[in-house]
Amino acid sequence: MVDIVDGDTLTLLTTDNWLIQVQLANIEAPEDSNPYGAQARQALSDLTLGKTATLQVYGRDPIGRSVAEVYVGKRNINLEMVRQGAARLDQQDPEPAPLHTQAGAKRALHGVGAPGNGFIRLEHRF
Repeated sequence: MVDIVDGDTLTLLTTDNWLIQVQLANIEAPEDSNPYGAQARQALSDLTLGKTATLQVYGRDPIGRSVAEVYVGKRNINLEMVRQGAARLDQQDPEPAPLHTQAGAKRALHGVGAPGNGFIRLEHRF
């Protein structure tokens, strides 16, 4: 991983030296300008920046980003972001991640998973 765009988007360098932008599948994190945006970006950075990852790619979004689940080792980064309260599940995705992960974040009453902590997403949906 070479760059963090925001709390649910990152840039990586492939083994073929291609830079690709990846949108984390099935989750939504606040934009940098919204409440918890900086915290979400930092959480994703802590989990991925400078590390080697494996992707499960599901397709591309309307602006050309790969939509994927990201794994660092055996750790699913998409679900880890939700578990930490740095993102929430995208309930409109056709293949949502396990709901118990988001429920755990709500019980912990922190981050964007906490009740009442909504945010505005300005990007396109995939």
